[in-house]
Amino acid sequence: MYRPTTNKERLKMKNLKCTALLCAVLILTGCSARKKEFISIPETVQTELQSTDVYLVDCPDKMGFDIKASNVASYTGGGLIFGLIDAAVMSSRQSDAEEAIGCIHDELKNINVQNILHDKLILKQSMEL
Repeated sequence: MYRPTTNKERLKMKNLKCTALLCAVLILTGCSARKKEFISIPETVQTELQSTDVYLVDCPDKMGFDIKASNVASYTGGGLIFGLIDAAVMSSRQSDAEEAIGCIHDELKNINVQNILHDKLILKQSMEL
């Protein structure tokens, strides 16, 4: 068994033992700590609840799209003429994208996600019974 001979070696050994003990304590307390799995609702809120049905929020009315930047003005060093050309190219790309996404948006507008989800849940529930 190794026995430290100088005060410096004793101090190192003491620090090593304290560090090992601290690590062991932290690891063991982490294993014993449990996360609270259930949080109860106050009784005042429970009496005010009308329904516990699950609702799915439908898609937004507008769809977004990304347009690749033209960068004509930045490639040519800037200036009014090239800035106007850049704006015209971006405007053209935006109108093309809006036109292309219009038919997709019209089709998605007619789909009622809430009813489809409800029907699938009822079907799954009836199959489990």
